[in-house]
Amino acid sequence: MVNLKSIVTAAPVRCGGRSVASRAGLVGAIALVGLLQSSCAGHAVRVAPVEAASTAVQGPITTRELVELKLISVLAVSPDQKSAVVRIDPQDVASGTSRLTWQVIDLESRSVKASFDAGDPTWNANHYIAGETPHWSPDSAWIYFRKLVGQDFQVWRARSDGTEISQVTHDQADVVGLDVRADGSIVYATVGATRKEIIAAEAVEHAQGVLMGPNLISGFPISKSFPVNGRMASYRHIGKRALNSRGTLLGDRPLRVMAQVEQNGDFAELKGPEVQTFLDKYQLVPGYTGISDSAYVKPPVLIDGDLTASIDYVPRKASSDGVSVHPLGRVSWRRRGQTSATSCSDPICVEADSVQIVGWRAGRGELVLQTEERGLSRLVTWDTSTGTVRKLWERQGVLGTVDSGELGACQLAFDRAICIHAAGDLAPRIVAISLDTGSSQVLLDPNPGLTPGRLGVTSIIKLSDGMGGTSIGIVILPHNRPAAPLPLVITSYSCRGFLQGGSGRDVPEHVLVGLGYAVVCTDHSSLGMKYGAEYKGTTDDGNRSSLGLFEDAVNVLAKSGIADRDRVMLSGFSGSSTAAAYVVTASSAFTAAIVTTRGSSDALGCYLSSHYRSCERGAEREGSGWPYDRRDGYLKNSPAWNADKVTAPFLMQLPEAEYHAMMQLYGALLHYDRAVEMYVFPESYHYKHDPRQRQAVYDRNIDWIDFWLKGVDPTRVDAKTTAIRWRGMRDRQCAATNGDPAHDHAMWYCQPLARFR
Repeated sequence: MVNLKSIVTAAPVRCGGRSVASRAGLVGAIALVGLLQSSCAGHAVRVAPVEAASTAVQGPITTRELVELKLISVLAVSPDQKSAVVRIDPQDVASGTSRLTWQVIDLESRSVKASFDAGDPTWNANHYIAGETPHWSPDSAWIYFRKLVGQDFQVWRARSDGTEISQVTHDQADVVGLDVRADGSIVYATVGATRKEIIAAEAVEHAQGVLMGPNLISGFPISKSFPVNGRMASYRHIGKRALNSRGTLLGDRPLRVMAQVEQNGDFAELKGPEVQTFLDKYQLVPGYTGISDSAYVKPPVLIDGDLTASIDYVPRKASSDGVSVHPLGRVSWRRRGQTSATSCSDPICVEADSVQIVGWRAGRGELVLQTEERGLSRLVTWDTSTGTVRKLWERQGVLGTVDSGELGACQLAFDRAICIHAAGDLAPRIVAISLDTGSSQVLLDPNPGLTPGRLGVTSIIKLSDGMGGTSIGIVILPHNRPAAPLPLVITSYSCRGFLQGGSGRDVPEHVLVGLGYAVVCTDHSSLGMKYGAEYKGTTDDGNRSSLGLFEDAVNVLAKSGIADRDRVMLSGFSGSSTAAAYVVTASSAFTAAIVTTRGSSDALGCYLSSHYRSCERGAEREGSGWPYDRRDGYLKNSPAWNADKVTAPFLMQLPEAEYHAMMQLYGALLHYDRAVEMYVFPESYHYKHDPRQRQAVYDRNIDWIDFWLKGVDPTRVDAKTTAIRWRGMRDRQCAATNGDPAHDHAMWYCQPLARFR
């Protein structure tokens, strides 16, 4: 795809009206915005609009750069449509920290007019940095947001020019949500227990013991379980959202809602119907972590004069080729007084994987929509008077306002849509798209050093799972690909946005392309995967579908001359770790494999989570008989019970909270002399958030890939001792599998003329 070029380069930087630096260089001008926070506290940090860069960072992207990528967690346009606030979320390998920064963009001049501290990071249930929704005051003068300082999570506000930043609430409980009323006063909700009450409950539990039950999170420590708002707290399943609802002790208490009596006034507990209206607006319930077990939340009705627009998520029937697809957002509008609504029936709306409403073009009867379909994002307008849908803008990747563009609808600013845009080979940036011409302009590029020449080139391929289901793969190749087929690396399971190594950000596609690999990210996500009529949702169906998708990716790229089918690395994270563990027992098409979370459907995993009774219920649901752990029942495809069929060397780089469930497979592979290694990362849960751990995972995965696909000894992590150990594993693996009739062919590294370096 054609990449947009950065417009952010060296520039004078001003703090509180005085110049503090000038001509800082390509990276320096951007870095100074964050680095000057301490010296510019309470003042705006301004970066003037500038010319294109005269110099650029050279060479392929590195793993450290990828770890320290500046992601954009949220975007919000001001009510006067003249400014936008974004939160930039960089990590720093040297210090092992993440530091969050709010930046305010002047939409006309395309400059950062203010930058201020967003506080310490908080973490969602999977240990990703949690997002935060900023709220503008009605006059666009102030920005309200939650900020964690130490162990205190409260509401703060900042002037939009950065000249004043202050704490607004001083509650004894942590704030979980806020809103700004039309009169400028604020409403906020806290958890039901104060911090002191929660700590006291933990002390009682520590003294009296903890009853085993489904509220305990499998793999987590009983106490000091998880980082919650600045401290290690006892963490539990709570509420009605089952595994996706987690919180501290006493976390199931009803939320408390407070409101200002008047703007800048005192707070009092809110009563009456406004409480539930506020809680419903932001889906605030005890224990809600932001990872919903329903991905489709009905957005508010949008009004323009006597026109209203709304969206409902509805199941879609199988398409003409028998492929069942993701639920669709059905967009409709109606005029005041009408009882029936008109739905968008254009193929752009009907055939899309997702549809969102951006907003009305005031007074025109024209609705702006954004859609996503098979790896392409579009911005379109729907003329409600004629029914015409006009495509304004189409690119690979994602458009949005949350999570670096993967979620949320763009926002309107006069005749432009303001969005976060990112694609497989395009790091997230803020763009403005004209609603008249469809032309786009970069407003902010936080990563100007990631020029197109330093990244791979992406394209989209269609994949089939052999069961009537389809998905896509994002292929990443070197700019000057040689004629000979390349060794292939497969990442997964969601491939939306800028590729950082699959969903777990573990196997760095662009770094690998710079080292001479072809890479494909196979999309197994609910948005990308369209299951066929044959798929019934059983464990066996899931295994077969994943195997079919992975093998089809190899076949498509091998037949096109891109990939060497004898040198293929399979990797998995979360759900695709489960898939990868099964696949290596069912196919010898993969040279080696990597998983970075638990993911083996073995009896041990069931036993360790027996307080959930999920395996028992799964066996009952699928009619597998009792007991569920018999060899011919629900777990008949257990990778540990089929370890003798594995030919792929298996690297496990696992979070401390999840490694226990993989010990059965690890032990079985050792028993059969298979090449296997397990690394466990302390104080990590699902996603590894520590930037130093992230770089170690990246680097060791590259060493593993080089060793098994190219025969190159490790060079990145503990190289000497690792090389000796891996060579021994290779010899034992070849001795155990060569000549075994159960394996249809010997791996390339076991053949007599194999060459190693």
